Amino acid sequence: MRRVWYWRPASQSALLVLSLVPLLLVTVIGPEAFGGPWRLGLILGGVELLAAVVLAAALSPVIMLRPDLVRIWHGFKFVNIGTGEVAGIGMLCTRDGGLRPIIGWRLYIWRADGTGERTGYVYMPRRLRMPSNYDPVAASEIPAMDASRAASVGRDLDRRLLAIQGSEGPLANRRLEQYSRAVRLGPYDRVIAYWSPDGQTGHR
Repeated sequence: MRRVWYWRPASQSALLVLSLVPLLLVTVIGPEAFGGPWRLGLILGGVELLAAVVLAAALSPVIMLRPDLVRIWHGFKFVNIGTGEVAGIGMLCTRDGGLRPIIGWRLYIWRADGTGERTGYVYMPRRLRMPSNYDPVAASEIPAMDASRAASVGRDLDRRLLAIQGSEGPLANRRLEQYSRAVRLGPYDRVIAYWSPDGQTGHR
C-alpha cells in the first residue's frame, strides 16, 4: 500500500489563506505608517514570517497513513501511531459548559493502551441555536454528520486499517471509540456522544 494523505478541508485552508489579507495590508501601509528603514525592515520581516507560518498550516496535511504507521499533524509537530496499535477510530461529540453551549464533533484515533489522539477533522452541526434538549445522534442529525469530511476520513482510515490488521486485530475487536474516555478535552468540555465508522452511534 502506498502512502495515503488526508489533507485539510478546502474551507479551512481558504480561511487560513484569507487571514493573510491583513498581513498584506500591513506591507502596503507600512511605509506610510512607520518611519525609518529599520522599523520598516522589522515590520516586513515579521509579516513575511507570519505569512509563511499561515501558508504552511494551510497547505500541510492532517493525517498520513502508510503500512506501518499513522501520522497525525498538530501544527508543525506530529504524532506517530503504529498501524498495529490502532484500536479505535471515530468521532466524539463534546459540549462545553457555557451559557450557550457549543456542541461539535471531532475525529479521534485510539491506541491499544486506551489513549486517544485528536485529529484536525471536525464537524459542527449547522444550527443557529442549540436547544437544551438537543440530541446529536437523533435520526435527523445522522445524514449530515455521515456526509461530513470528518466522517468520510474516518471511514476511509477504518477500512484501510482493518485491511492491514485483519479480523484478529485490535481495531476489529475492541472499537475503543465506543466507550474509551482517555482523550484530551478542554477544562469545561464533556463527551456526550460517539460515532463509529461501522455505523454505530450512541450517548456517553
